[in-house]
Amino acid sequence: MHLDHKARWVFSPLVDDKPIASEYALQWEAPMHHDGFALVHCIMNAHQLAAAKRDPRLIVLPSVHAREKIHPKIAEHHSCHGLHCEMLLHEALCEMAKHHPNFEPEE
Repeated sequence: MHLDHKARWVFSPLVDDKPIASEYALQWEAPMHHDGFALVHCIMNAHQLAAAKRDPRLIVLPSVHAREKIHPKIAEHHSCHGLHCEMLLHEALCEMAKHHPNFEPEE
């Protein structure tokens, strides 16, 4: 991976069963779809990341190393998978990994 490429999880609606976030990614994977949305792992260059952050349909999550809580909309949407508003992204991904192994965060 080039140094200018960033890996981010993006909460994205689906259109024709494909995440909108995929339009901004060099590579992407959506391990699980749920009620018209997906948490999508995206590899993006700096320009794609900036554009995705400006798209109001998307919630671009911070790096897994950031110490920020997950967005309330993500917690609400995935509450049936054990997520809640007080979780950090790393914790949320560990919880989601109980439902699909591709959510397992990198250390």
